[in-house]
Amino acid sequence: MTTYWKPELIRLSLFAMVFAGIASIWHQFTVGLAVGLFIYIIWSIYQLNKIHGWLVNLTDDEPPEAPGLWGEIFDNIYHLQRRNKEEKSRLKATVDYLQDSFSSLADAVVMVDKRGNIVWSNKSAEHLLGLNYPQDMKQYLPNLIREPKFTDYFHAEVFDQYLEIISPANDYVTLQVHITFFGKRNKLLFARDVTNMIQLERMRQDFVANVSHELRTPLTVIRGYLETFQDFQVSEDDHFSSALKQMLGQTHRMDTLVKDLIMLSRLETVPKSQQPEKINIGDLAANICNELIASGIEQRTLNNYCPQDVFLLGDLDEIRSAFTNLLTNAVRYTDSDGTIEVSWKSDENGGFFKVTDNGVGISAEHIPRVTERFYRVDKSRSVKTGGTGLGLAIVKHILIRHNASLKIESELNHGSTFTCCFSASDVISNSK
Repeated sequence: MTTYWKPELIRLSLFAMVFAGIASIWHQFTVGLAVGLFIYIIWSIYQLNKIHGWLVNLTDDEPPEAPGLWGEIFDNIYHLQRRNKEEKSRLKATVDYLQDSFSSLADAVVMVDKRGNIVWSNKSAEHLLGLNYPQDMKQYLPNLIREPKFTDYFHAEVFDQYLEIISPANDYVTLQVHITFFGKRNKLLFARDVTNMIQLERMRQDFVANVSHELRTPLTVIRGYLETFQDFQVSEDDHFSSALKQMLGQTHRMDTLVKDLIMLSRLETVPKSQQPEKINIGDLAANICNELIASGIEQRTLNNYCPQDVFLLGDLDEIRSAFTNLLTNAVRYTDSDGTIEVSWKSDENGGFFKVTDNGVGISAEHIPRVTERFYRVDKSRSVKTGGTGLGLAIVKHILIRHNASLKIESELNHGSTFTCCFSASDVISNSK
């Protein structure tokens, strides 16, 4: 970096010494020195006045000419001004581009500054959010969208989830709102009309629930008659007996599918219980393992390592269903001489119910989708094992209702590990 103060100091010294030398002819050295310094100060004030006038006028003219350090100051200020104007022009062009892009969107878009005041909104924000730009410019956004859920969401500033609210402009419209940060704590709000999506989802849920319940009665009747025919051995014809056995097997499978559909429908529509039970993990795991052993697991080894002094807060029936589905899957997809282990671990991060097997495993590309409804890793294998394709979907929904998650680790032909991860606040240990 160039040093400009040294030449300026030399210039000041020479200026003062010249006046002091002239004054020394009359033996007034000190007076001459003072006069020289005073004239230099007057000249500096003049330079300050020039730069002040230039800055006040705010013109694009070249800076005033000045020698030495003052000239450098003028030039640096001029360059800073130029850079600032270029940056402002660039930012303005970016904002104009964004506004032009957002103006044609069907979604509502609102730009909000760090104080929460509206900077800009597109046309869709008028009929979706009831905002009117530019009349609402500089208005505090939560004052215009008077929805308690939105106010809490806006002030919390945790925008990793979407928010669903009723449109302030139309009570028949449901909006999905998402906010993101940009710039220096400014916010960009997007609101999308999801009314049709919600209606379709509700229709799907109602359809599944209604069909499942309607199928249950005729299936029960058919199953009852088939079991009666089988018990009374109405025919000794091997072909008839084989057909009867297959019909009964398929009826059992359909009955299981209907039960799973009803369970999923209940998980989606029935509100979560607000009074969780205290579930003994050791007892629950032992009961499920005993039921599986009693139902017949051939030569498979089933080891239970869940402790008796740990409790989980939740819905007992739902947790039992989730754990049973995981263990049933492990038995279903493990060879007859395989091993299945059930364990529980608690630490500061929460509680972890783990089911591990050395069965057929799952390829990596299928793992992200195995919790989808009716997703089949291998359709032929699922038919042979009698799976409905809904077990892991049920587990996923139950865990979501308990603020928990499912972690899947698997390798083809080397087994799988399914872990239910519960939050620490829902785990109670007697050892604490």
